[in-house]
Amino acid sequence: MTMNTETNFERLTIDTNPVKLKIISDVYLVYTKRRTYAPAIDVQNVKNKLTSSIWVSAGSIANVLETQRKQNNGEIIGLELWFEKEGEDRFAKYKVSEA
Repeated sequence: MTMNTETNFERLTIDTNPVKLKIISDVYLVYTKRRTYAPAIDVQNVKNKLTSSIWVSAGSIANVLETQRKQNNGEIIGLELWFEKEGEDRFAKYKVSEA
């Protein structure tokens, strides 16, 4: 396994505005500046076709991805999902739903 020290693309910050994203990579690990590992995926914005990366360590994201993976023969690549944050607070949960 190759270890990244950065995400493959510029990181997308999910906020309270829903965004429809297509997953274009499997989960990969990034060794962060905090000297920890963080899981990430690469995504494409369905509307504007911009490619970026997002962290997927939050349970509210990881749980949905794992459920979707199990329902899709072990694959997440190609899934289109809506992502948004439930509130402005830094620790607000993420809402992820099928597109």
